Amino acid sequence: MKSVTLKSIARNRLVGLVVGVAAGAAAFTLSRVPLISLCVFIVAGSLAFTVAQARQDAREVTDGESVPQIVDSISTSIASGVSLIEALDNIVAESQPSIRTKAERLLAIFESDSSLEEKVARSKPVLNSREGDLLLELVLIASRRGDDAFTDALNELADAFRKQQSLNRELVARQGWVMATARLGLASPWVVLLLLSVRPESATAFQTQLGAGVLLTGLALSFAAQRLIVAGARVPRVVRQFSQHEGARV
Repeated sequence: MKSVTLKSIARNRLVGLVVGVAAGAAAFTLSRVPLISLCVFIVAGSLAFTVAQARQDAREVTDGESVPQIVDSISTSIASGVSLIEALDNIVAESQPSIRTKAERLLAIFESDSSLEEKVARSKPVLNSREGDLLLELVLIASRRGDDAFTDALNELADAFRKQQSLNRELVARQGWVMATARLGLASPWVVLLLLSVRPESATAFQTQLGAGVLLTGLALSFAAQRLIVAGARVPRVVRQFSQHEGARV
């Protein structure tokens, strides 16, 4: 899972680089001032990177929100006396498309000839969430220690997931407003500056030593302000302690 995270960060950085280059090129076309273009490149690239990271986090939250429905379906099926594979088959037959796709992949994994530990490890990227990790660890524990209380444990797990996700949605919504304001506040001065630099006398002023100092000071202050706002608005991410299965763990 660490490699997936590193790939996501690298992809988001590439997005920031591409957007930054495009914005910097556009700024140079308008102003013909290299330093302004550099500042716009840095600001636009930073904004694009943070937006891409926020979307990545949103995708992870969305993956986790489908797990309580999967847990409920498994619990209902097992309570009626069927096996886990039959429970997954019921989800494939009866669930909505977004859940059905994941259930189909899980069903293919659990129908394979691999050991249960390997099936659990292969299934975690399918659910791609802390909730999915806990569900699969519960399946593993039930297989090792008996499934007498498996249904009750599933119901408690689904209830805990829903309460946590409700709280997370509220926090993320508030964070979104703060971050949108921060990005607007960061971008607005540079848009105004770029429009002003279209005038030849303004462009000339920014090419002086004093103008360069003003630009670099503004860039440093903008970047520092953005980092402070991002740090203050950040919702702590839940650590996926079971994202990698350890066969020796019981």
